Amino acid sequence: MTKHILLLWIYCMAFGHAIGQKEGDSWVIGYSVSQHTEYSVLQMDFRSGNLEVRRMLNEYSFTKETGSTICDDEGIPLIWTNGMVIRGRNFQMIEDTISYVPDDWPNTKPSFWNWWYNEDEFYAYGFPIPNGAIILPDPGDVTQYYVIYCFAEWDDRVGTFTVFKWLNAKVQHHLDGTFELIYRDVPLGTENVEYQYPIKAVRHANGRDWWLYSFVRNTATYQLTLLDSSGLHNAGILDPGINIPNGAGLATVSPQGNYLAIGFDIWGNVDQHVFLFDIDRCSGTLAFKDSFSIGTQLWPGFGFSPSERYLYTCSDYIYLWQFDMEASDVGTSRVLVGEYDGFVHGSNFPTTFGPIMQTPDGKLYVVPVTASNEYLHVIDRPDESGTACKLRQHAINLTVPQGRSAPNIPNYRLGPLDGSPCDTLDINNLATSRWRWEVDEPNDPLTIRFTDLSFYEPDTWEWDFDDSQESAIPSPIHTFPDYGLYHVCQTVENQYQRDSTCQWIELMPSVSVKDPRYVPFSVTPNPFTNELRITHHADGFTTGEVIITDLQGIEVLNTGRIPLPITLELNDLPAGMYICTVREADGRMTSMKVVKSEM
Repeated sequence: MTKHILLLWIYCMAFGHAIGQKEGDSWVIGYSVSQHTEYSVLQMDFRSGNLEVRRMLNEYSFTKETGSTICDDEGIPLIWTNGMVIRGRNFQMIEDTISYVPDDWPNTKPSFWNWWYNEDEFYAYGFPIPNGAIILPDPGDVTQYYVIYCFAEWDDRVGTFTVFKWLNAKVQHHLDGTFELIYRDVPLGTENVEYQYPIKAVRHANGRDWWLYSFVRNTATYQLTLLDSSGLHNAGILDPGINIPNGAGLATVSPQGNYLAIGFDIWGNVDQHVFLFDIDRCSGTLAFKDSFSIGTQLWPGFGFSPSERYLYTCSDYIYLWQFDMEASDVGTSRVLVGEYDGFVHGSNFPTTFGPIMQTPDGKLYVVPVTASNEYLHVIDRPDESGTACKLRQHAINLTVPQGRSAPNIPNYRLGPLDGSPCDTLDINNLATSRWRWEVDEPNDPLTIRFTDLSFYEPDTWEWDFDDSQESAIPSPIHTFPDYGLYHVCQTVENQYQRDSTCQWIELMPSVSVKDPRYVPFSVTPNPFTNELRITHHADGFTTGEVIITDLQGIEVLNTGRIPLPITLELNDLPAGMYICTVREADGRMTSMKVVKSEM
């Protein structure tokens, strides 16, 4: 029976976040605990379809390995946590002591809080375990959020802190922008059971609720928790079909919610054990799929390609592997796609491979395993086989340390399983268009690779390249006839919705510094929405005058002489095409077309 858009609207209003779209579009990482320019909390912003790293200059907090963020409906960070505190937009401290243990408790063992709290500057470092917290929207109230995090105690068996239970807090976001902590530190799951990290979540097959997974220590079982419109519910301790031993490890859920991969560096063992499970999003249960061992590593990262065809993980800190999920024996399908190239940040921070971030732009970002690193590796094309996946080592320079954080972000864009027994809420998968583009090969600037980022199960694709050419495949590679600006549009459709997204793309020839066509300035992004960054490519400090005119030559902005680079806030500028001119100190002028697009 055909479901109606009106019903979707009713359910979204009643239950909130029935199908999220932008809650996972920006991720908070990094730290800044005092006003020093060499440190900054960072926002990894994926709203445009491509990663933009922004400094949150007035935010003073600390995120180590544990981190989770949830955004508002516009993709702007709303709430984030490091497992010890909860913070909110506009630099609000929502709660400064979650998972709190007094400094003198117990007297015979170290206190986690005392160990990871800076008493001189009064800030919490955060829990040093990836996947140690997660934030989920309340399915019953669009203004409330659940923050789920681990509780650590000293464990004499291993001589360090380990997770023994999971706790949760609930936060209210008021219309005036303030936050209220409804409760904190409420146990999650079965009492008197020892747990271990990680914790992961996947959307229920009804398109509204959530399943949460945590593993019971030294058993063949896991804790299943259901989050629905009435709250968190213990769904039982279940057997996935294989023993998951105690150890330190990470996990990830595949983009379409079909698989869970988890890996452990098992105490006293020389191998890293990887376990793969099929997920039944209707019942929430896990079923053992495969397991294999590779070289040992603390915090082996995991990431699935957008199609779920390939799984990536690392071993021995220096090898990055690709596994074929369609192989009859996944473990034997491994292909080496990258080996650490020896790059060292600073004097003693090697950029060896660690946690992997599975992000909304369809790429995978590999976090160096050494602390205080300023770089990220990138797998540009994770759905390509072998080295065609295009690993680029230390490709993203964050410019400030980021603390080895790989935020634990579920896929908010996962809709219902249409036609399944659990598709009971009349929520539709409303096909939503999104895409990004890049030059396919550096020596061929007219051939562009378009990557489909659409979600909610489109089944048809239409591309208009603004050069009388079209395509009907999800991610085409297209060669344009000449340099210039093109208004490219993608339209996606399924039985419930037809949706289009258009972007201006500017194709320019590749030139060297000696080439008379060389332009010493760049403007990014182009097209832009509200911010336009002007960058000078010469070494050292420089200044310039930035003048923006419309196509009739009418001046709409003149900055006067300003230091460069600079980011201009152009919120009030109407959408359209403009000429941006930079006049250097010696009078030389460079002009280029820029496009302001609608957000």
